[in-house]
Amino acid sequence: MTWLETLVAHLKQFEGLRLRAYDDFNPSKDITEISQIKGTLTIAFGHTGADVFPNMVISEAEAERLLSVDVEKFAAGVARLVDMPLADNERVALVSFAYNVGLEAFQDSTLLELLNAGDRAGAAAEFPKWRKSKGEIMPGLVRRRAAERTLFLSKGDEIMADSANVFVTKSFWLPIIGGAIAWVATQVQSFVELTPDMETAVTGIVVAIIIALVRRITNRPAHFNAAGDDGMT
Repeated sequence: MTWLETLVAHLKQFEGLRLRAYDDFNPSKDITEISQIKGTLTIAFGHTGADVFPNMVISEAEAERLLSVDVEKFAAGVARLVDMPLADNERVALVSFAYNVGLEAFQDSTLLELLNAGDRAGAAAEFPKWRKSKGEIMPGLVRRRAAERTLFLSKGDEIMADSANVFVTKSFWLPIIGGAIAWVATQVQSFVELTPDMETAVTGIVVAIIIALVRRITNRPAHFNAAGDDGMT
């Protein structure tokens, strides 16, 4: 799974899919007029903007399109604002954060200031502070910030597998699977005399099986057990 695929899975898990426009401060309330909105009018996977209006309804295909456009926008914004190289896990965490609080807030944040100064630990400590919407602490934001911080601090080859922060890595599974298959191949050779061509074919099959198994184990969607509340400090 690429960092972009991980990001999309992460955003879908947190934001949730809503095909009718809603107030992100009170998602269960029906909004028919702008004056009723306390938070931000939102639709699809956390999409906001002047193109969202009360009683707006879209298709799932349109929601996917909006998500694609938004991900491109926020990923580009983070790349522009961050002055140092990022590991994939850091990039996913930061784009998720900016997607939620907005690029302007991210640009003015102490988190970005510390990160650009080379203080990654200090930047990571800033995530939990962004847990409020309209002055109120939102449980969904508390969980989201905790997950983003954990992801930001994880090793570059790790992908979060579940809400218990269990990680599945290629570096962990590759030698295990490779060793197991190599052992099986050795046992087969002890019973069957292979020609050079057969040995080449068997080697190719073993390599293909290793690659397929590692991809299947490590390419699990990022899962976070959190609600899709939006907001900022």
